[in-house]
Amino acid sequence: MGGHDSVIVLGPGLTSRALCSFCVLSTSRLACAIRANIMETLMRLPILICCLVIAPGLTVGCSRSGGPSSGDSSASPAYAIVYEATGQGTAEPVTYFDPTVNKESKEDGAALPWKKEVKAKSGDYITMSVIPKSSAYKVACRITANGREVASDSSDTIAMCNTTLGSK
Repeated sequence: MGGHDSVIVLGPGLTSRALCSFCVLSTSRLACAIRANIMETLMRLPILICCLVIAPGLTVGCSRSGGPSSGDSSASPAYAIVYEATGQGTAEPVTYFDPTVNKESKEDGAALPWKKEVKAKSGDYITMSVIPKSSAYKVACRITANGREVASDSSDTIAMCNTTLGSK
């Protein structure tokens, strides 16, 4: 009984010679050859994972023109959003989402009519709500994107407007 040299390919131009310890204990050359093939495959697994998982991730955010892709948040916003709240008196509160800072903002005691402008891009979810200070008054909300109305509502309890840009 004796082992044989196994050549393991680690990568382009990189090989390793090792005495197969399984072959020292085994009398079957076929079993040793199968084990050597399995070991060679396992040795290449990290390289395969790198090529299939990591390398494609390096291209995210690239475009053919060399500029930012449409998924890049540093690209200029595609929509000028105007949030509007109307009614009498004041609202407690007016709440709206600002996609440029990815944060909800709230203005307590906002005098009506009220207006706020923000920037957004296609796919952003925009929302606002208006609660009247007194139930004796009706309030309304309205959202426009590039001058076109995309959501509106009115109520004497809470007016809520929301949409996802580019979905309609």
